[in-house]
Amino acid sequence: MAAPGFGTSPFILPNSFDTPGNALQQGLAMQDRRDERKYEIDYRNQRNREADDWRKLNLIRDLTDLDKYQTGEAAADAIGNQSAADVLQRYTAMASTLSPSELQGRITQDMQKTIGGMQAMKGELVQSDKDINSLKQLYPGINTAKLRQEHRKEILGRRLKGDTDFENPLDVNPSSFQLNNPDFLSYFVDDPKKLFTESIRNPKFTEKGVAAAIGSPNQATVMEGDLPFFRKLNYDPKTDIKDGFLKKGINPQMDIIKEPTTFRGNQIEVLGKEPFSIFEENNPLELRSLARQKYPDYDLMSDAEKETARRGVALDNVRAIDKSGFSFKSTTKPPHYSVNVGGSNSDQSNLNNIYERIKQKGLQRAKDYAEGNYFDNSLLKSDLDADELEVVLKGTQNKDLTPEGVKVIVEENGRIGVYNKDNGERLVYLNQTGTNLPKQANVAGKKASVEKGNEPYKPVTINPNPVGGKKRTYKGLDKDGNPIFE
Repeated sequence: MAAPGFGTSPFILPNSFDTPGNALQQGLAMQDRRDERKYEIDYRNQRNREADDWRKLNLIRDLTDLDKYQTGEAAADAIGNQSAADVLQRYTAMASTLSPSELQGRITQDMQKTIGGMQAMKGELVQSDKDINSLKQLYPGINTAKLRQEHRKEILGRRLKGDTDFENPLDVNPSSFQLNNPDFLSYFVDDPKKLFTESIRNPKFTEKGVAAAIGSPNQATVMEGDLPFFRKLNYDPKTDIKDGFLKKGINPQMDIIKEPTTFRGNQIEVLGKEPFSIFEENNPLELRSLARQKYPDYDLMSDAEKETARRGVALDNVRAIDKSGFSFKSTTKPPHYSVNVGGSNSDQSNLNNIYERIKQKGLQRAKDYAEGNYFDNSLLKSDLDADELEVVLKGTQNKDLTPEGVKVIVEENGRIGVYNKDNGERLVYLNQTGTNLPKQANVAGKKASVEKGNEPYKPVTINPNPVGGKKRTYKGLDKDGNPIFE
C-alpha cells in the first residue's frame, strides 16, 4: 500500500534540489535573455543617436543653405558660400555636444550677418534690373547693358566689406546712381551724334509738300519742299501770297527757327524754344551728352545754363545736318511758246523765265555740292528740261556740241556759265545779271556779241566742316563757280 500523500508516483525532489547541470543551463539562459535585452536597448540607443545625428546634420545644412539668397554676382555669392561652409564645418564637429535647439540658436546667430547682407544685396540688384528695364522704354538710346553692369559694380562696392564679408545692411549708404536724372543717364549713351542726326533727318513733325509759286498763271515757277517742325517760312502765307503767287521780290526759303541769347557773357544763337522742346522730349540724353562734349564743365553749370548749352548744340546740329528747303518742282508757260535764241521769235520774258529756272536749279545744286551731297557743282543734261537744254545749246552758238557735252554752273550772282564737259573750257555766260535779257540774244534780227572765255573749270573737293577743324558756313559761289565759306 502506497504511502499517504505520495500516491503511486516515485519520489520527486523540489527545484532547490536540482542537479548542478540543470542549474547551469538555467543560469546561462537567463544571462542570454539579459544580454539580448541589453543588445536591444543598446541598438535602440544607437539608432536614436544616429537619428539624432542625422537630424542635427540636416538642421545644420538647412540653416547654412544659401540657395535662395544667391545674388547672381559671383564675388558676393562666393563670400556668402564660403561663410556658410565655415559655419557648417564648425558646427558639424560640435553637433554631438549640442542639442538641436542649441545648434539652431547658435547657427542662426552666426549666419545672420551673411544672410542679411545677401538678402539686402539681392533685393537692390533685382530692383536695379527693374528700374533699368523701364528706362529703356523712356530712353531708347540708352545702353542698358553698360548701365546695369556699372550699377551692379557700385552696389557690390557699397555692400561688401573687402572681399571676405558683407557690410551690415543698416550701415550701407544709398546708391550714388541717379537713375531718374537725365544728366546722369546721358553718360550711358554710346553714339549721341548718330541718334540725334536720325531725329533731325526724320523729324517727328513735318508739313509735307509746302509749295510756293513765283510769277503768274501763264509763266509760273513752282517750288516745293517739306517743312520740318524746326524751320519756318520766310514769308507770311496770309499777307505775302496774292492770287496764289508770292509777291514780287520774295525768294521762298525755309529758315531755321532760332533766337539770340546771352551765354556766359557772350551773344549766341540757339534753337527756338518750341522746336527745342520737341527735341528735348525725344532726345533728352543725346542732347545732354552732346552738350557735355562741347562744354566739358557742363555738369557744373546751373540748370538755366545747361538748357542754353543744349539749345545751342541743337542749333549747331540742325544747321550742319538738315537740308530742308524749297526745290524746283514745275513750270507753266503759254501754249504758243517756242525757244529760238538768236532768232527774231525770241521772247524776252519767256527766255528770262527759263533762265530763272536754270538759275534756281543751279543755286540749289551748288548748295548741295557744298554740303557734300554731290561730287560736282554743275548741272548736266539729266538735270535740265528740254527747253532749258535747248537754250543752253543754242546759247553756245556751237552746232557741234551735243547735250551730253555741256555742263552748266550757276554762280552766286546768278550768272549762268556753260562749260565744255570734256576739257572744262567756259563757252559762254548765258546772262550777265541773272534775269535780264542776255547779251547774245538776237534782238531785231541783229547778231549780238557772245562773251567767251578759255578758263578751265576745276571741280573742288571740299569738306565744309572738317573733323576737329573750325566750322564753316556756306556763303555761295565765286566768279568761277567754286564754293565760298566763312
